[in-house]
Amino acid sequence: MPQHELMHLARLTTTTIEYFNVLTIDSPNIRPDIWIPSTTNIGSHLEVRLVDGPNNATGRVEVRYNTSTAWGTVCDDGWDLRDANVVCRMLGFLKATSAPGAAEYGPGSGYILLDEVECTGLEISLEDCIKSEFGVNNCGHEEDAGVICSDPISLQVRLVDGPNNNSGRVEVLERGSWGTICDDGWDGKDANVVCRMLGFFGAAYAPVQATYGEGLGNIPLRNVDCIGTESNLGTCFHDRPEPFDCNHDEDAGAVCLVLIPDGSMILVSLWNGTMFGLQCPDLVSSTDKGLTTSSTVIIVPRVDGLIGYQNFSVGCTYTSHDVFYYGDTWVVCAARDDLGNYVTCDFTVTVTDGDPPRLDCPDVTSTTDQGLSTSSHITLNPRASDNTDLRPSVICSHTSSDDFQFGDTNVTCNATDESGNTGICLFVVTVEDNEPPSYECRDQTSVADQRLAIMAFIPSVSDNLDPDPFVSCSHTSIDLSYLGDTSITCEAKDSSGNIAVCTFMFTVQDPCMVRDPCINGECSYIGSGQYKCDCYDQYEGTHCDVILHPTHPVEVASHPENHTVKMGTPVEFTCSFNNAKSYMWYKDKHPLPTMRNQHILRIPSVSESDIGYYFCRGFGNGPYKDTKMASIYIEGFTNIHLSNLKFNLTSNDGLSERTSRHYLEISLNISNYVLEGLKNNTSIKDLSPSVVCSALTRQGGVVADLNVYIKNSNLTAFDELDLVSQALDRLAENSNGFLDVRSVEIENTAICKNTTWMSSRFGLISFLEGENGTWLNSTEVCPFDTTNADQPIGLAICVGDLISQSTWLPMDNCGPFRNVGDLLSQLSKVIVSDENVAELSEDVSLVTSHIGDISSDDIFSIANIISNISAQTNSEKVTASIVAIVSNIAQVKTETLESASASVSDVVKVFEQQIKSVPVEDGENFSFQQSNIAVQVQSVNTDDISNGLVLSLAGDSNSDLKKFDTNIQTSNENQAEATKPDTIAVVNIPSTISSALPLISGGSSNTNGFVRVIFSVFSTPALFISKSLKNTSIGTNRSANTPVISLSIGDEKIEDLTEPINFTFTPIESGLTNPSCSYWDIGFSDWSQEGCHLLSSSGISSSNDNNWDPSPYDEKEKIVCGCNHLTNFAVLMDISREDGSSEQAYTVLTYIGCGISIVSLLVTLATYISNRALREKQTNQIFICLCLTLLCLYLAFIVMMSLDSTKRQYQVKAAPCGFITALVHYFVLSSITWMGVEGYNTYLIIVKIFDTYIPRFMVKAGAVAWGIPAMIVIVTGAIAQGKYAHNLCFLELWAQIGGLLIPMTIILLFNVVMFALIIRRLMKSSNMAGRVQREAKVERRETIKRVQNAICILLLLGLTWITGYFLMIREFSQMVEPIFIILNSFQGLFIFLLYCVRKPMVRKQWGLTCLERVKRQNVTTSTSMQSSTNTSSSAATDAVLISVRKIPQENSTETFV
Repeated sequence: MPQHELMHLARLTTTTIEYFNVLTIDSPNIRPDIWIPSTTNIGSHLEVRLVDGPNNATGRVEVRYNTSTAWGTVCDDGWDLRDANVVCRMLGFLKATSAPGAAEYGPGSGYILLDEVECTGLEISLEDCIKSEFGVNNCGHEEDAGVICSDPISLQVRLVDGPNNNSGRVEVLERGSWGTICDDGWDGKDANVVCRMLGFFGAAYAPVQATYGEGLGNIPLRNVDCIGTESNLGTCFHDRPEPFDCNHDEDAGAVCLVLIPDGSMILVSLWNGTMFGLQCPDLVSSTDKGLTTSSTVIIVPRVDGLIGYQNFSVGCTYTSHDVFYYGDTWVVCAARDDLGNYVTCDFTVTVTDGDPPRLDCPDVTSTTDQGLSTSSHITLNPRASDNTDLRPSVICSHTSSDDFQFGDTNVTCNATDESGNTGICLFVVTVEDNEPPSYECRDQTSVADQRLAIMAFIPSVSDNLDPDPFVSCSHTSIDLSYLGDTSITCEAKDSSGNIAVCTFMFTVQDPCMVRDPCINGECSYIGSGQYKCDCYDQYEGTHCDVILHPTHPVEVASHPENHTVKMGTPVEFTCSFNNAKSYMWYKDKHPLPTMRNQHILRIPSVSESDIGYYFCRGFGNGPYKDTKMASIYIEGFTNIHLSNLKFNLTSNDGLSERTSRHYLEISLNISNYVLEGLKNNTSIKDLSPSVVCSALTRQGGVVADLNVYIKNSNLTAFDELDLVSQALDRLAENSNGFLDVRSVEIENTAICKNTTWMSSRFGLISFLEGENGTWLNSTEVCPFDTTNADQPIGLAICVGDLISQSTWLPMDNCGPFRNVGDLLSQLSKVIVSDENVAELSEDVSLVTSHIGDISSDDIFSIANIISNISAQTNSEKVTASIVAIVSNIAQVKTETLESASASVSDVVKVFEQQIKSVPVEDGENFSFQQSNIAVQVQSVNTDDISNGLVLSLAGDSNSDLKKFDTNIQTSNENQAEATKPDTIAVVNIPSTISSALPLISGGSSNTNGFVRVIFSVFSTPALFISKSLKNTSIGTNRSANTPVISLSIGDEKIEDLTEPINFTFTPIESGLTNPSCSYWDIGFSDWSQEGCHLLSSSGISSSNDNNWDPSPYDEKEKIVCGCNHLTNFAVLMDISREDGSSEQAYTVLTYIGCGISIVSLLVTLATYISNRALREKQTNQIFICLCLTLLCLYLAFIVMMSLDSTKRQYQVKAAPCGFITALVHYFVLSSITWMGVEGYNTYLIIVKIFDTYIPRFMVKAGAVAWGIPAMIVIVTGAIAQGKYAHNLCFLELWAQIGGLLIPMTIILLFNVVMFALIIRRLMKSSNMAGRVQREAKVERRETIKRVQNAICILLLLGLTWITGYFLMIREFSQMVEPIFIILNSFQGLFIFLLYCVRKPMVRKQWGLTCLERVKRQNVTTSTSMQSSTNTSSSAATDAVLISVRKIPQENSTETFV
């Protein structure tokens, strides 16, 4: 299409689009109403005229009904200006200026037709006004009415911006300029006046709201109100708008009807008795060639009426002379008869596009890409144009992104417009080859030889298209027998005529200079390519490499190297040996007979048959030695290996000799046969294939192994394999049975096959197939706990030399394991839902498998996470994950578990809750087994329980419970389960358990007569952390030494059974002693023996049984316990320390110390009580009470120890044991309290000194020291009733802490403060004494006395008990234990020595005064002074040296108070 036509088409299309954006009337839903005039507007029955006036606007009013009546006048009764306005408007005037009556313009004649006329002024005709009946009046002609009308306003109008000349925006000419009309009140009557002014048939409709666009200039008219019959728009009622009333977006328009000539109508004589009709069928046309419009539309309306009796006029908005645009056009027609009847019709003219797009598709020429047979830089840009669619879609058989092969390529393009018309064009893309062949042009060398190297020097040539370019060189051969340089020029020409030239130098070198072929000798060149070797002594052979008489084993001196070269390149392999008698070259493990004792294996021009592995084997004394394998491969070759090809050949030759003529002939024939068959496939032929036979064997026929080599293929390795496979199958089908490929194996050495790799961390990993040099991801992904979670576990690269099958070289891709704490922190933020709970539980199970990295904080996080998981679901899958999590935690280090004991308890609680809630159908069971936990949940019929239950866990050891057999039997007849050698844990539930079932059956645990039985076994007690067993202070540690058996039946608590449940345990560690049956007290988080007792133990000794000898048989240790309730059960046993005799020594030491202390305290009490002077002092009274409580404490402690005749075995009944416990508890607290009283009294005397008198001090002190301990003992006994240790009559852990350790700690802390203040005061006194006298002897005596005073106070304040706190720290227990025993068991002796033997007054009472007398005689410089004694001085002050300093220089006095 010419350019100017395209521009014209664009303008037309744009105009059409803009027009229909403004006038969207083609949709039936938004078309305006067609205007239909009333009969009074056009051809009204009532006519009016003015007569006998001075002009046509003035006169008497006369009326008639058409021509059927004569003209008559109007009576002036009620006649006014409003009536006159109607008359004037009927006559085409704007309005009336006056309404004269009384026959102003003379009386008329004839009839008076109207009277009593009463109009509003808005009527179209007088016929519409209120009036008397036609012809009825009571007037005479002297009352004839008249009017005076105003001069008509004559306006000039036009239609603009419409699709044709009979439609558009209405504009009026005023004062020389065109303006628009406001659409206020604008309707069909107004438009009809405009159309009639312009000479049209009438109006079809009256568009508003600037349908045809906004105009310019003024808006002179508004509220136009026409009757429709006016001859000029100026005579219609109107007013002028204010500037702000109307805008141009309210411009009025008109669509006029064009009169249709009579010859363009179809008249049909059809009368229905009342009206005629108008028929307007829809019309369809197509665009004119190359245009957007149609000029062939014929508008022929059909009129149905009484033809011949009526005259008809028809008008339409479009006629046959109009041009219709592409799409739908709405047409309105109207018809009027001579009676004034008016009918309309509308229809649609549809213009379709039948013109296909036009395509401009010139041929394209390009050249090949560098080094390729294709062109990728071709741009396809077919240009399409259409009469209606500015952008028709174009689809071609090829695109610009395609690679076009060398030669001609036919391209087809289709252009489709929006109407579905399709245009087609064909063109040719020609790819030419302008690239010359490529040389590897380089200087070449060769070692002098006696033969000619014909064409051996031709350089390697390649071409992007021609697989075998023609090469011609200036020399066809080189004489290698002459040394020197030769300049050679070669010209290569491809099939396209492109020429490349290469000039290089060929040098023939001296073999002795290039390489020394004489290994152990001198080389000399003798010409004609020959040399000779002069061997050293003891060497011989062509290369002087053979020892005359070798005595040492063969050694490899040098190895050949690998070569990957271009086709036709010369290759040399070298090898050498020490101490070899001979050697030979091998290819693919087959000897090369012609290469015996050849130092160099030379291949002048490498071909496909040379591809393979080469090595050299040396022979001499001892075994032969092989060099390393070296390979030859040709660049750009693909190797496809065919094995087990069976050929129907018969031969007597066994084909065992590879160098035989028959073998070589068959090998060549088979290779050629397969090669020709492959070349029948055009795709393979283009790849320049070659076939080499690698092996032949005789198996009925001939079985061959072949290698198919493909040169410079652009196909994938898999496509190459498929191509050869298909060609081979086709060859076999056409061979008439000569070739059998049913068992053939085809492998492309560039393909790595599917394989598996054993990852050291994640087990067996799979890799799919891939090509050499490519990377591949494993099919499995890294777990959540690794750095590269959800990434492939393994990455592998396909590697190989292409001679043998390529293999995957895998590596770990997951990265290190992530920090357990970080993983748990991430998981703890996950909001648990039904969708993710299973995956979340598996992730936590995976994280907890890293047991070595779990900390105490991590266990806290784990407890919270699995608590949320358990609250979300009780599914079997989630339950299995929680069992795995708890099993993993059981393997965490003991120190970590102990530091997180509270969290560990929470984990166990979640575990038990989850097990209890897992759904189990009636009569069914579920088992969950992990390394450290085995669980079975079974729904058992209550009737079956009446026979008893046997629950067992059997296996080789309890180190891994995954492979164990967990079983619940609903029969208790066979009691031999516990004696089986492989049994780890057995529970025998007696039939009397059924007596507890009524309690259960009333609860939620029973459903339809079934009860849930849960049997769990923990391989170790690691999750049950007992603080009381963490450390003991006497020679033996106590620990749970069996698996923990957990048992529950239903949901209710079962206890106080009449017949005990028997538990059979196998100890974890053999050789331990003193088993005690225990259960886990959840409330105290500790082991307890309440309700459990030992029934029997086989192969286990007691600690007191020194003569116990293990059974000579290999009998497994068994412990049987009986308990009258259900919970978690285990057996506690003694773990002896390395020093087995230390416990006995400590026991003996304790007995000795307590015995001596008892005797010493008895003597001390007797001394102080018998002496009135001693017992009357308040300080001594406190001292006497302290000694008395200590004496009672020692006696009660001796009784408690003597009752423990068998270590840690329950020997005393509850009541006596409780009484002994209460006594020891009371006297310990009482003695410590009296020590607190002693500390406070000492503070008053030594530190405070003044104002220290307290009335009735001893009464108050006695109430505190005797009463408060009694209250504590009573309260502790009431709260912790029965919670005394069964293996020793004393309080258990929590009772000890609350009832003993806390009160003792408070008092001892008080005494520590008192001790510090007293020592500080004594030190000050000693310093003051030192200023008066500094003799060395006095100072030494003062130092001794200070130490004595400190020891006295220390004992009296009970601070030696502080050492007991160090026993709670395991690291200090063995060191502190003997110190604690000595300090506290011998405390009575220390008191006796310091407060009896050391005091002069006591010795005086004993009669031992001679010692004092001697001491006084030795003192020559001091005098005795009796100091006043305060009755409240303490016993401690009697042992304190108080130096009273006097100022005189010569004398000082020391007094013992």
